Amino acid sequence: MSAEFEGVLRAALTPVALISGVGLLLLSMINRYHHALNRVRQLMAERARTKDPHGSERLSRSI
Repeated sequence: MSAEFEGVLRAALTPVALISGVGLLLLSMINRYHHALNRVRQLMAERARTKDPHGSERLSRSI
């Protein structure tokens, strides 16, 4: 391969790798956010079903 072709190839692949890395990072952060949000929704539903005021207070602190 010529040195010119290698430089063009390197210049073309660098942004692709960077964009892919940022995309994977965002995907990971979104998945963590959804997991936390689903847990909060689960605790809120459990608090709504709880008749015990002490249990409801404990769940409110957990949320």
